[in-house]
Amino acid sequence: MRVLHLTCVRELTSGQRKQLTYEYNASKSLKIKWDVMSLHTKNIENEEFEKQIPKNFRFIFLRNLYGWIYILNHQKDYDIIINRHMTFDPFVLIFGWFIKNRFSVHHAKEIEELKLIRKNWQGILASFIEKIVGKVNLFQVKGTISVTNEIAEYQKKLYNKPILIYPNGINYKTVDILKDKRQKNEINIGFVCGSFSSWHGLDLLLKEILLHISTMKRLNVKIHLIGNVLPAELSFISSNINLSKYIIIHGLLSGKEYTDLLSVCDIGLSSFSLEKKNLFEAATLKVREYLAFGIPVYSGHKDTAINDSFPYYINGNVDINKIIEFAQKMKFISREKVRNKSEDKISKEKIMLKLYEEILHLNG
Repeated sequence: MRVLHLTCVRELTSGQRKQLTYEYNASKSLKIKWDVMSLHTKNIENEEFEKQIPKNFRFIFLRNLYGWIYILNHQKDYDIIINRHMTFDPFVLIFGWFIKNRFSVHHAKEIEELKLIRKNWQGILASFIEKIVGKVNLFQVKGTISVTNEIAEYQKKLYNKPILIYPNGINYKTVDILKDKRQKNEINIGFVCGSFSSWHGLDLLLKEILLHISTMKRLNVKIHLIGNVLPAELSFISSNINLSKYIIIHGLLSGKEYTDLLSVCDIGLSSFSLEKKNLFEAATLKVREYLAFGIPVYSGHKDTAINDSFPYYINGNVDINKIIEFAQKMKFISREKVRNKSEDKISKEKIMLKLYEEILHLNG
């Protein structure tokens, strides 16, 4: 069985590129016939699975048209076409009917998310269009593939087709375990984001810490923010002297600076306000990187691939006392133990092979 996984977007984010890189490498390692292609308008970083959309097709709807042209030109080369769902796309009404071997991949509750991205008439219009074209898409495909169980249930309510789950994963073998530079007399907690958007809940964490400054001081706790912090949160931190003592802003880091900083951390934090995107479950790349590094995770949401009994991933509310308690408990757990116990849950190869076998079964 030969599979094509196509992504067509305006700009490929760093997280999307990482995920597709892991998928591309996993397909080679597994020796299955699974091609990865990403079409976008920005500069190409990996020619093996990226292609720049021609200038004449770079406008909003024409990008989608180019994606459909690509699918139509290549569909005979593949037994299965998997495409990342293109939202409020009018061309699915025309071309979707001609692709009989297609599965669509869903990373969000699209109808609801579009209203959140633009909270004006444009968001309302995009959501209305998606409600129509998204429904048509579900009639056309052989099945849907969702990143989380929550999104899968959402798609199932719209139209009952075979639903597969494909959580994000990481190329486990290429991520080196972190050196252990944890400090006995202080607690260090890492919080990594490309940009700290509202749904990451940094504002909630800062307000919680401000209420428990005495605890932060007594236990010598430091929170390390890695990524772009929004102006509102920067202002909040700088205007509270007590906060700035325990919240350290590092900005975007990469390479050795990034791993050196995380090597002192007892735990990592994940998002706390996914409900702002009307989501309560995720499968974030950040969590998988933490665990592959050997860092336990405290998060504000359930993870699709991790059950409640797994001791190195805690789903809890924004409670700094609970976060600190978890960090203290994890301080003396070895990096190797966290990493090894996490492999089945985060390995891209294992997740991808499972999906491949499920598609093979459905395809007869």
